[in-house]
Amino acid sequence: DQDFGVHLAEWVAGSPEDHFDVLAFAVRSSATLGEHYRLAGRYIRLIHEGIYLSLEQDGDVARLVHGHSPEQIGPRHPVEGMLALMYLMGRRTLGEDSPPRVADSVFTPQVVRFAHPRPPRVSEQERVFRAPVEYACPRNELVLARDLLARPQRHAELRLLALLDRQLGGLLSVLPESRRLRDEVRRCLMDELPEGKPVVAAVATKLHMSARSLQRGLQSEGTSFAEVLSDLRRDLALRYLEDR
Repeated sequence: DQDFGVHLAEWVAGSPEDHFDVLAFAVRSSATLGEHYRLAGRYIRLIHEGIYLSLEQDGDVARLVHGHSPEQIGPRHPVEGMLALMYLMGRRTLGEDSPPRVADSVFTPQVVRFAHPRPPRVSEQERVFRAPVEYACPRNELVLARDLLARPQRHAELRLLALLDRQLGGLLSVLPESRRLRDEVRRCLMDELPEGKPVVAAVATKLHMSARSLQRGLQSEGTSFAEVLSDLRRDLALRYLEDR
């Protein structure tokens, strides 16, 4: 199957509780679509310790960002599958299960972006997402209208959510902490590089810390801001040289 990732997402989204157990019930019990995505990002390590989901808001736009830690271009099918699953499960929890005509659909992305190269065929991705799909981008993301985050979910159950949230928190607490500051800095640098030379202050602001604290934290991990930036540029250069 040349489009295995998005097809798998369609299959899983048809009965997500069967596959993700307590996490699936928790996200569907959230009050709004925004809380759905925030909770999924908080507990995504319970599914896979090497990936992340983060919800960013900028003006009237929201971005659901997906990637690997440490930052790298993930395998095409799992990446496409994860963003497709997040979109399709969002549609389901908002009550848009049946596939309406594109013109009638309320919840559709403005654009979907992937870091991996464009595959030979993209018709299935465009069919599933019902939106323009771009490739070879700085990161993987669903770009949505921000006001969609406030839409209420049809199965919201806040008392059940509180119970499930405690259970998920307990499961997460027994996992080893694997996220290093250098990985967080590297991820921010991926966003900053297209705008020019990144500066410490801008990255520190994104991570909600001072520039001095960021530098001290990196020093405690045996590296520096300049070294992380240099390593990232080298890795990107090697990746581009290998990509015909």
